[in-house]
Amino acid sequence: MGRDWEKGSDGPTSEECVSRYFCTKFSKWRGKYRRIFCVTKNGNIVTVDTADLKVTNCWKFYGKSPDVGGVSISGDKSEKDVLALGITKDFKSNRPKTIKFSCSPRSQLLTDIHVCEYNLALEQGQGAEVPLSSISYSAQASLYESGVWNPVTLIVTKYGIRIESLTETQEQNYTHMSSNVALVSLQDGNDGSVGVFGVLADEGTPVRILSTQERDRVFEKISAYAKELGMHLSMQKQSMDAGSFYNKYMAMEEQKIVSPTMAPIGRWHVTHIQQQVGSVGALINNVELGQYLLELTPTHLIERNLDYTIHRRWSIGQLTWMCRYSEESQRLALGFTHGMAGVEYTSPSRDAMLSAIFDTIECGTSKRVSIFNKKVSSGTTFHFPDNNSKALEIDTEKTLMSWLTLWAKNKSSSFKFHENQIQHRVQDVLASAKDKANQLMDSSYKDTRTQGSAEPMFQDYIYSLMASTPEGFGSSSKLDEAVLVTLFEQLPQSWTLPLDPSAEYGFMRLLKIVGWISCSEYVLRYIAGEEHCFKRIFSALGSGSAGLSMEAASTLSLIFSPQSTAKITGETNLLQVAKSRAFKDLKHLDILIKPLRGSKSVSPLSLMYTVKVFGQMVCFPGKLTTSKTLSKTIIEHLGGIGRPFFQLFGHPAESVHHYAAYMMESVAESGSSIMEPIRNAALQEGAYLSHLKTAIFSSGEPSETSKRLIQIWTEGYGPAMELIKRVFPRGFYFILLGRLSRKGKSAAAANAKTAAAKEQAEPKSAEEDSEKPAAKDAKEKP
Repeated sequence: MGRDWEKGSDGPTSEECVSRYFCTKFSKWRGKYRRIFCVTKNGNIVTVDTADLKVTNCWKFYGKSPDVGGVSISGDKSEKDVLALGITKDFKSNRPKTIKFSCSPRSQLLTDIHVCEYNLALEQGQGAEVPLSSISYSAQASLYESGVWNPVTLIVTKYGIRIESLTETQEQNYTHMSSNVALVSLQDGNDGSVGVFGVLADEGTPVRILSTQERDRVFEKISAYAKELGMHLSMQKQSMDAGSFYNKYMAMEEQKIVSPTMAPIGRWHVTHIQQQVGSVGALINNVELGQYLLELTPTHLIERNLDYTIHRRWSIGQLTWMCRYSEESQRLALGFTHGMAGVEYTSPSRDAMLSAIFDTIECGTSKRVSIFNKKVSSGTTFHFPDNNSKALEIDTEKTLMSWLTLWAKNKSSSFKFHENQIQHRVQDVLASAKDKANQLMDSSYKDTRTQGSAEPMFQDYIYSLMASTPEGFGSSSKLDEAVLVTLFEQLPQSWTLPLDPSAEYGFMRLLKIVGWISCSEYVLRYIAGEEHCFKRIFSALGSGSAGLSMEAASTLSLIFSPQSTAKITGETNLLQVAKSRAFKDLKHLDILIKPLRGSKSVSPLSLMYTVKVFGQMVCFPGKLTTSKTLSKTIIEHLGGIGRPFFQLFGHPAESVHHYAAYMMESVAESGSSIMEPIRNAALQEGAYLSHLKTAIFSSGEPSETSKRLIQIWTEGYGPAMELIKRVFPRGFYFILLGRLSRKGKSAAAANAKTAAAKEQAEPKSAEEDSEKPAAKDAKEKP
């Protein structure tokens, strides 16, 4: 059943946990203090100190003689997040004891305990230490599917309902039932169905309609178990039969998610799969559960049957992580809000789908979703109090900084770096970093942990915290320089492929950490000041590994993100220094631009991140923090791409289209000689006519983007003007020609005005001052 945790040992990792929560523990003597509350898969509650990630307590809650006699909650509103553990025997006093914790969301934590308890009893079968009948209630029922009643077993558990058939098991937790009406009592049908009722969920699976002769008993059990979680589920009666209610509900669902303003962004054929696991926990094979259409709209992700009816749906705000399996080219997984079941698919368009979903969430909700290359276990993400206060944000950042420091301490007991390893530090600064690192390694740490023994555990906790709060570091957060030196030293200067999958995964984690902490002004200053940092990132970008290249491009897009434009020290813009440092070696620019040259092997995800990096350097507002020399060099390279540039307008992520249009605009502003190959390619590739149609017949952002492109491709280019002349009637042509001329004149006037203002602002040279008196004397001569 797994290991038990002794006091002082390293905390449980994500693979050993059902879930982990940041909570507050109450003590009569010590007051309130932070702990990590872990529910482990083998039936233990483990508390971990946030300061050093060591176990402080471990109580067994499953079995014949558990340490936890019960978990209770208070009905007092002032203690809405408080739960009490009834410890049967305290280790010190050898007497029963009650320990209180404050944790939010409390109902979800209790759900996880009951889920673990039920699964352990289910695995043990007939000889289970805790009989299933004592923690659940079973009834024979029928499930309404596609107009037909199919026999199922309905199990009411302490955490939700289970619907078991011969082919699959469906679950619905109480925490994700509808907050308005959870249970609807319906009329008996003419087909002989009795005790009909519907179960409604907030999001995800649409209504489930069941019938059972024990409906009243089922409702009573559901209500009682939900109350133990601190929840109240409302019930309602409807004078409709199963078919009428289902059709009405599905029609309302369709209206919620489909409208003229919410046209689908993308639609992909997917195969829903599920891992089949043996009795000893080994993976046997993947079972196909059906083929569907996965549809993405600005607000929802919809899984449709092949006849286009809705099978289930999710709000894009509920998606918390995505997985792109590095070892299987078509497989992906999507993870949702805790308590909702994740899904796994296979699709030949996997990366296109992930990039579209990522972009929609980032643009629509202004939040980032982490993309992993291994499936995230249920215990990976941490759960924080439902409080978005600044104090909580600062506390979270401090926690991560302390964990990074612990990881750096554990990585090396002496931090003895050599100049030939780092190749960027002058001797005195290197010595300073060594001294700081050695100061971190106090004697107590060396006594309690051996070098490298806890490194996997530290990496797990750091990465889990990042997966839980993907918004990044605050700008004022500060890390010790020795930690940053250690972090970058782990990234190789050169790569030899193929890499071991576990090693590749570790390097991808390191790159993700670098991007995550780069929001800090202190970290950005370190990266901008050290040439070796960018050398190692670009080395990963050009390594030839699809996973490493994608993660390196993502890291660069975070380092150069516009949110860093406010980071100004004195008169020098820190972001501008970082960009100049990154492309001091022009080979780095060649590595970065390579995915844009039309290679079919480039992942749409890597292409999306790469375009974002270029957009942050030559498009507004990023171009404000790019030096003129670097901007000119980048634009010259972009202008030389030619036809492959147009692949960007077919990318599944809409932000890539916008960036591509702005990049073309920047190239056009630099001069007609650079732009001419692109204008020629726009006509030959058919992109001109395609965007002309979009500009005329569409609306919103797509129309505006296409209008901007048509103007760029047309202005001052004869072949494009000839095409316009053939497309439009004579009168329309001259109207359009006049508008283009006026726009060109106004743009020229604006440029002249800007140049004049700049000339007046510049200080006059001594040579100009000396010429003026001489000119005056010449005029006065007869």
